Amino acid sequence: MTDSPVQIDSPVTVKRRAEKQAVRDAAAEEDRVEAEEREKRSKEREAKRQAQEEEARREAEEVAKKAAGRREQLEASANEAQKFGQEELQKSVNRRRSNSREKA
Repeated sequence: MTDSPVQIDSPVTVKRRAEKQAVRDAAAEEDRVEAEEREKRSKEREAKRQAQEEEARREAEEVAKKAAGRREQLEASANEAQKFGQEELQKSVNRRRSNSREKA
């Protein structure tokens, strides 16, 4: 059975490893911060998009309500005009009948 020799690193090697690890750690931290910022911007864009959609929906509902109100007004006016026309027609028919009776 042979003993494997224990390797003892020199202080320079240890220092280089520590520096390399520090660089990797700093890069990982920078990546994490950038990822958080991207996620934050993504959430902000999504919230803005949803707010715009909600505003567009409210505006569409408002326009639909106004259109429905205007349609009701137009229908009421049309009904009124039709009723007036029927009344005038009936008056005309009654006058003609009355005139026919008077002539007869």
